[in-house]
Amino acid sequence: MTNWTVDRYGDIWAGFILKKPMDINGYRMSAGGPLVRQLREAPCQGNVPREHLGHLVTDEFITLLDRCCAELATGSHADMIPHLADELRRHRDGCSPILRNYLHRLDGCLGAWLNLLTTS
Repeated sequence: MTNWTVDRYGDIWAGFILKKPMDINGYRMSAGGPLVRQLREAPCQGNVPREHLGHLVTDEFITLLDRCCAELATGSHADMIPHLADELRRHRDGCSPILRNYLHRLDGCLGAWLNLLTTS
């Protein structure tokens, strides 16, 4: 099971990670209509099993994210994301194998986000 990867939830969970610091800072966000309209139908046989993995661990991910954000101080995303990444890394080994595998891959992504936030 450790070779299973969550590859259909990255955008959803990235939104949760981005929103948590906003909540801590008391920021609000709104968005308009969709920017992309997807007209292509995806093959169910391939997507359902991959999405099922995300369903299995979403509650665990949200609980972990809440725990990791509990002690975050207010500040800019550029200040908060590294602390959140450290906390996710610190708690990673206690996670289920599916979520642990995702968090290993997430490490580099958070580093890329931080580069985007700090180089403008």
